[in-house]
Amino acid sequence: MKVRLMLKPYLVAAAMACLLFACATETLLAQSDSITLVAGRPVRGTVKSFTPDNIVVSTSDGDKNIAPWGVRMIRFDGSNELVRAKSAYADGRYTACLNELQTLTDAPSRDLLTHEIDFYRAAASAQLAMQGGKISIDQAAREMNAFIKKYPNSYHLYPAMDMFGALAMASGKFDAATAQYAKTSTGPWPSLSFYGKLNSGKAELYSGNYDEAIAAFKATEADPSAEDYAIQAKLIAQCLRAQALALAGQPEVGRELVMQIIENESSKNIELFAHANNALGVCYNEEQQTKEAIRAFLKTDLLFTLDPDSHAQALYHLVNLWAKSERPDRAASARQKLTQRYRNTYWASKLK
Repeated sequence: MKVRLMLKPYLVAAAMACLLFACATETLLAQSDSITLVAGRPVRGTVKSFTPDNIVVSTSDGDKNIAPWGVRMIRFDGSNELVRAKSAYADGRYTACLNELQTLTDAPSRDLLTHEIDFYRAAASAQLAMQGGKISIDQAAREMNAFIKKYPNSYHLYPAMDMFGALAMASGKFDAATAQYAKTSTGPWPSLSFYGKLNSGKAELYSGNYDEAIAAFKATEADPSAEDYAIQAKLIAQCLRAQALALAGQPEVGRELVMQIIENESSKNIELFAHANNALGVCYNEEQQTKEAIRAFLKTDLLFTLDPDSHAQALYHLVNLWAKSERPDRAASARQKLTQRYRNTYWASKLK
């Protein structure tokens, strides 16, 4: 006797649904992106879409919305070379980043990967240009501007605008820099918004608009934010305000302001102390205290070289101060260091 197994229609439908779900889950896992967050557990799924202030990830638990500033890195499925390029960029190995990107000769399987490649190529070029590499500031600016225009909805948009502003600053185009920082300062990205205000003041300082610079730095210092990046930015703003005060004819006031930082903050904060010693050097220089100014700028040159712009500024002043002190050998040495390491900076062009 044959036994027939009779399945009821709803059981058949349920079985088919389970099969389809299993297939879909298998596909999702096989094509899974991994999002490493600044805080919290990584998110696995597929990046569906994004805007400058949101990334939508499809996961087995449904769609998740992630703020771009909360992301440390996204590893997209199927692109090991891109992962290596992004890791190199995160480590500050910008030439290695570009070299990895050059190995990507096949057409990307997803439009999203093309977007990522374009951003990291432009970003690595920008970093190399600002460090005085073989890539010129103008070339890097063209690449970054092209990215901004091509991808106005990119989750990289605000970092791209911030870098474009830095490139404009390096080339002495302060109006263009101010325009970019005005956008980032009103954007949703917390740290870039804060530094946008600070850098707007810096552009005014370099333009010789000291009253506007002082007002911008005061506004930065008065901001109530207590995040680590905000605390650092406020201290840097105080140093830059001291410079602006000195150049506006109040060097003693500026010197007192910056000495508060030198006496109360840790010199292990290399970026801050580069700004502090530069501000002190500017104050002394405006007071015609040449030896004291040289000592201040030398501290930046010898001890606090982490920030390229600050180091380049110190070298620029040392060229002039050594020449003023009738030390042409030291002036020539400072000039060579500035033109070799930071030839693409505003300070190198100002020297010429």
